[in-house]
Amino acid sequence: MPTTMRLRSSARRFDWRRLPTELRLMILEEITQQTGSSDWASAAAVCKEWQHFIEKRKLQRLNLRVPDLDNRERLTIRQRNLVRHISLDIELPTYKSSDSEPWGWSDRNSLVMSKGTWKLFHILSTWEPANGNGLTLELNAFSPSDSEHWFKNYHFVSDPESGQSNDCQWHDESHGWINGQQVETPPKSAILRLFELVSLDFDKEFPRVNAIRRFIIRRQFRRWIDALDLSEMLEKLCGLEQLVYEPWRPWDSKWRELRDKDFSLSVQRELPETLKSITVFEDFSRNLAAACPWVESSRVLDAGVGTAFARRSLELEHLSVSYMTDAAHFFQGCMPLGQHSDRESWTWQHLQSLALTSRGLRRTGNRREINALLVQAASVALRMPKLHTLVLWHDTDACAFIYTWDPARGARITWRGTWELDLDVDVVQMWQSVATKVHSCELEVFNERVDGVIRSHGDAIHHLRLPCQVATPASIWQIRQEHKETGTHNEA
Repeated sequence: MPTTMRLRSSARRFDWRRLPTELRLMILEEITQQTGSSDWASAAAVCKEWQHFIEKRKLQRLNLRVPDLDNRERLTIRQRNLVRHISLDIELPTYKSSDSEPWGWSDRNSLVMSKGTWKLFHILSTWEPANGNGLTLELNAFSPSDSEHWFKNYHFVSDPESGQSNDCQWHDESHGWINGQQVETPPKSAILRLFELVSLDFDKEFPRVNAIRRFIIRRQFRRWIDALDLSEMLEKLCGLEQLVYEPWRPWDSKWRELRDKDFSLSVQRELPETLKSITVFEDFSRNLAAACPWVESSRVLDAGVGTAFARRSLELEHLSVSYMTDAAHFFQGCMPLGQHSDRESWTWQHLQSLALTSRGLRRTGNRREINALLVQAASVALRMPKLHTLVLWHDTDACAFIYTWDPARGARITWRGTWELDLDVDVVQMWQSVATKVHSCELEVFNERVDGVIRSHGDAIHHLRLPCQVATPASIWQIRQEHKETGTHNEA
């Protein structure tokens, strides 16, 4: 018997409306969890209540490919109001692993990216914020060939129904995989193809969109978007309040210098003034970098990037920057009160949370310099009257310094890590000043040991239990999965 007939027959055996509301909701919840996307229509056909409930769940998050956009353009106003999250996966052309030069594909991929992005923005330009809440827009691009050749263990989409293989028994000798283990490093051409630059060139003026409040590019989008192109796109999101951006670390010094310069400019001048929250997580692969002699051995940090974020943070409520800058550069960019004619301009009237990475937080680091950094952080926090969370962390030896405040528990500083740090008296006294002057309370001090196996920076984030989001949960999960077999094992 077809699914629709079975559901209708079951519904006629009893009076659905006689069931208590709570029980009906439990049944509908169970149906939506067990029903595949191909059976949505059958379940919704049972009755109007089922249709309304299932349609609401189905449309709450739209996972789209470019060919789907024609159908979604015809969504009614009522259906649009149900949508909360739109995720667009742009499928790039396939390629052969024998292609030795990736550059010929860049123009073609840029064209596909530009057309898909413009079409989505064109559709959304007619939408208004749903019930005043606005939408989340997530942008991604990948080629099916990415996971067919060298990068079988990489995740390129976050949709569990995407069909991406999670088989851990890959055997493909021509691409360095033997019985589920990658025994050969991908060639330079394959790496550069995966992390190539794509430009957003539009024949028509990019449409303005009012409905988007949150914009996300996860680390699964391994191609590069030029910083100025990204700024041009974000500028058209007139009501944008939250930006989550997870780019990949540049592979060579020349490209790094250009990218840092353009990104600093974008952060200070180009990003929308409506932004209240910025999360930047610069991902990397130590395994690939260590195996490639043409790659910089370590990320060279431009102090100008830290200064750019410091200045932009004056207008924000939440800021998290991982790996692209260092906490020391950020605090150096925070102009002391005595060095500026307008003292109020360097008071953070809105900032509530701040999270930064710091290379100085290492087991072998200079303890005096570490404590000096924590004192400097407190001196800046004194000018943040709404601050409730500050996190300085790093993954190399998995550690974090955490300041939190809430009305129930008061103010506390916590050192959490795989190694112990004795906080100087000056550090405790400075943070007591923050607790007293900003929150009018006493300070508690905690020292917590991290236990677990640290294979990757994803594991470090997981075990450190940071009180604010430094990367999307899906990205942290992907990093941990991708390093299960290839990551370095460090007992925490």
